[in-house]
Order: sequence, then C-alpha cells, then structure tokens
Amino acid sequence: MNSATYLEILKRRLLRNFPTLTKSPLCFKYHRLIYQQDGTTAHTAESTKSYFKEREIEVLDWPVQSPNLNLIESVWSKLKGNLRRTYEDVEELEEDIVRSYESIDCFYIQNLYFSLFSMRRASLQSTEFY
Repeated sequence: MNSATYLEILKRRLLRNFPTLTKSPLCFKYHRLIYQQDGTTAHTAESTKSYFKEREIEVLDWPVQSPNLNLIESVWSKLKGNLRRTYEDVEELEEDIVRSYESIDCFYIQNLYFSLFSMRRASLQSTEFY
C-alpha cells in the first residue's frame, strides 16, 4: 500500500470512527487519540505525518513488522487456543467461537495493554543497533 492510499483510508475512517471509540470504558478521561501504526513507508510519509500533526493526533513510534507487539495477535492466539479441533457443522463452530470469545477475561486484555509499553520500549531499544 502506498502513502496516498493509506492517507485516503485514514481520511475516510479514522476520525469518523473516533466518537465510537471514545465511548469505550477503556478510553481515558480527555479522549485524547493516540494512534498506533508500524514504521512502514506509507505510515512514515510526510503526508501521513502532516495529517496526524494537523489533527493533533499523537502517533506512537513503532518498529516495522512487529507482530509480537500487536495485541490482537495475542487475543487471536488465545481465542484459537480455546477452540475445539473438530466440529459436526458450521453452527457448532460458530457457537464455539462465541463461547471462546466470551471466555476471554477483560483483565487479560487490560494486562496486555499495560504490558505493551514495556514490550515496545524493549523492542525499540533492540532495533537501535541495526
């Protein structure tokens, strides 16, 4: 994806979805938007940086291609680990997916979130030598 395409996606989706995101109980009191993206060229292009700066959106520095720092990957792994291996039909699979999702404790998500900053710091420090 090039920076122009990425910028169009941001313009179409990011701020339009922000009011919904701020209703989350995990959102902070002042509803300040902090955006996470990795360091690919589309994300670090001057046009992308300008977009965030003009809208006063803080962007976290993030290493390129760092799935170990992606919270959804951890949640997805936990969800898959809770699933059975065989199913009689699609409905049974769907029910098990819902059961698995509902079994993930909100404290698990919260702990992942809070551990993210130390993992990010360690990752950034380890890439400084390359």
